[in-house]
Amino acid sequence: MDKDLYIGKIVTSILKTQNDIKGVKNFEFLKMFDYTKRNHEKIGDLIRAGNVAIIEQLSDAEMDLNKGYDLMVVKFTDSQDNRFMAIIYDSDELWQDPKALDIFPV
Repeated sequence: MDKDLYIGKIVTSILKTQNDIKGVKNFEFLKMFDYTKRNHEKIGDLIRAGNVAIIEQLSDAEMDLNKGYDLMVVKFTDSQDNRFMAIIYDSDELWQDPKALDIFPV
């Protein structure tokens, strides 16, 4: 799938998940992880604690692995220049239809 089309699908999911976000700009992929409940919770805890730099430095050895790479961490600003991070889930079963699991103001 074309990268711009895929980013558009992620943005659509963000807008559907959090209605008070009216637009997305400065979109950036930070890191990809395998989807496990433990990884999802760990990433959310790090974002809530403001440890964004740690997320970018996490190694495979520190995370549960299944080599699916279905969990993405992204950052963006909204139309009001508020900064956010989001945890996005995608898998073969979703057929390239990513879902925003969590969105955090940062």
